[in-house]
Amino acid sequence: MKVFISWSGERSKKTAEALCSWIEELIPSAKPWMSSDIEKGTRWNEIISKELRDAKIGIVCLNKENLSSDWLLFEAGALSKTSNAHVCTFLLDVYPADIKPPLSQFQHTSFKKEDVFELINTINNKALNRKEGIEPESDFIKKAEQTWPELQKKLSKIKRTSVRTLEPAEIVNIQGITKFYNQRSEFDWNSFYKKYDSPREIIFMGQSLRNAFSEKQVTLFTRWCNNGASFRILLLSPSNSYSLQLRFVSEGMLEAPVGSVPQSILKTKIHETVGQIEEKFIKKVIGANSKKPFLRFSTVDLPFSLIMIDNEMIVTLYTTEAEADGSPTFVIEDKDSHAFKSFKDEFESIWEKHSIVSPYKDIVLKRGLQHWKDYLDLKKSYHANEVVKKPPKQAILYPTYECGNSCGFCMYTDKKGDICISKSDFQNILNQLIDYRITNIEISGGGEPLEAKHIDGILEVLKSFRTSHPEVKFGLITNGIFLEKIMEKHDLLSLFNDYIRISRLNEDDIGEKGPLYKEKYDSWLKGVKLLIQRKKKNFKYKNTKIGIKYLLSSNNKDSFVKLVQDDLNAFLYDFDHVRFRSERTMDSNEIYPIEQDIYRLLRDSEKIRAGFESKVALSLPKTNYPRNFECWISPIHVVIDPLGDTYICCNYVVDPNNVMIGNVLDSSFQEIWESKEHAQCRHNLHREICSCSKYCSNCRFAELQFNYEHIIATLGYEYTNT
Repeated sequence: MKVFISWSGERSKKTAEALCSWIEELIPSAKPWMSSDIEKGTRWNEIISKELRDAKIGIVCLNKENLSSDWLLFEAGALSKTSNAHVCTFLLDVYPADIKPPLSQFQHTSFKKEDVFELINTINNKALNRKEGIEPESDFIKKAEQTWPELQKKLSKIKRTSVRTLEPAEIVNIQGITKFYNQRSEFDWNSFYKKYDSPREIIFMGQSLRNAFSEKQVTLFTRWCNNGASFRILLLSPSNSYSLQLRFVSEGMLEAPVGSVPQSILKTKIHETVGQIEEKFIKKVIGANSKKPFLRFSTVDLPFSLIMIDNEMIVTLYTTEAEADGSPTFVIEDKDSHAFKSFKDEFESIWEKHSIVSPYKDIVLKRGLQHWKDYLDLKKSYHANEVVKKPPKQAILYPTYECGNSCGFCMYTDKKGDICISKSDFQNILNQLIDYRITNIEISGGGEPLEAKHIDGILEVLKSFRTSHPEVKFGLITNGIFLEKIMEKHDLLSLFNDYIRISRLNEDDIGEKGPLYKEKYDSWLKGVKLLIQRKKKNFKYKNTKIGIKYLLSSNNKDSFVKLVQDDLNAFLYDFDHVRFRSERTMDSNEIYPIEQDIYRLLRDSEKIRAGFESKVALSLPKTNYPRNFECWISPIHVVIDPLGDTYICCNYVVDPNNVMIGNVLDSSFQEIWESKEHAQCRHNLHREICSCSKYCSNCRFAELQFNYEHIIATLGYEYTNT
């Protein structure tokens, strides 16, 4: 059975040859034919006319260069007139929407496995009708599966090899742009890199950059870094499940299998690039004068890819093409030019405001994001001037302002004292919260909760509620110094059935040295080890997650990495959760290298690496706020201090009068929460009141709000009346 394969142009010819060989291998009775099979000296027009008449299948190989080829139009027209012939196009790097009449009338076969298999099945079925095919029950399908990877590899290579019909356009330095390429694949990367012997600043930004770190290139990049070059790499974050780029780029990739999770293909490629960078690049940068490259991940979709070396950059604009090698590319020179500055400023903005050090979603954020629909409902109610009828997701109770430590970064310094909630008031507040259907309650503070003078009575009340309300989840945040003492009387792992998070004691922060600090630290360490040991011994405590929090500060920044390294060797792997944050006054330029070192420490640890994604929350840089920022995270939580004063913001010490909505010891929580005053109080929250640069930059709910907003915007929800 004759299969006529029509081609025009070098890439189209190579595509036809690859299909020809594959069809012959799978269906021996099929006779694929293309015009290159004509012997020299024969009359080619007569031969082609005969082959066209005899063909039962016609395949027209299309790509970007030959969509308007007169020769293809002639052969396709002749094929369509052949009796009982099945004609289709094979689209290498174009889409059905790109095909114009008369070629658009034919059935299209895209370069996707499911489409190509449908084509080969059509050929076989035609052959079966002529009693020449291979029965599907035989090894036909199995053989197609086995040989597909080789065909895919050949066609992918052809697709990436664009025919350069013109030299890159020379531009007379319009705002710094000196050359333009229709496709990035036309650019000569080897010649570009060879120009630089010892550059000082290198930036790589792109979705996956999977071809940028070959062994040859990495050897060169390593030499640059060992000579002291600054090298920054920014990839698309593979953990942002709401990224449009992750979804749409993956769907359009050649490797995308039928029924795959939309984001999975690009995510896999990003992780492969990360593996290459970490194992083959970063680990080989050593020496006294060397600088380790920085690797971060963008939490927003990237507008372009950028490769910058000193005074020259290559910019590829991201378009609807799934493969960026087919996208327009500029060469920009002169770092003082407008174009150079504009693209670099955009990179710096993403690097500073929207990048993270880990390719994994912060597990604290991941847990909170499940409530995004509740956040949306609450936001709608405020814009509609409605009072709140839904309970907050969490109530945070401060039993005391008492604390024996004197941390320089503590925002509650002016509140310190022996103020403590009584046993009866604590019971009253818990009754109100649970009656209002609040099922997540955290005991933390303004002070150290386990240092409260009525702590025994408070924990007795808590024990009673744990028995009568097993559905309620309780969490504890503590500095850990009193754990050992409290556990002599109380079963903390049973009382706090959700989590216990312990702050890492640090002598540089509390301002105590020598024997005084050693005594505190020994008590802290004994309590921590006792808590972990008890959990390990008793399966009934499995639901209580024990976590540790490290706070990077201006006081401990010089010893921070060593502290974590020492803990890693001693006890860190025993925790269920490890969280890293930074003090409000820390500058981002100080944070980034420390954060990178911490990430590598943890990733290089065999005990941590296996569970890194579910164990580590590494969020050291400050949250950046736009000028028109409004705080809306507060509907998710409420804060109640030792006096019963109720606040809509955990940073209430900044301006307590503007964020206090009542007192639960004077009025019921329900009355306070559903009041018009509460709604108005939220409306009044804005940047000037909150002084975000000082306090909210380290708010544990700030990142959550931005993630909520991203989800809502991505899914196209509206919450305003306008």
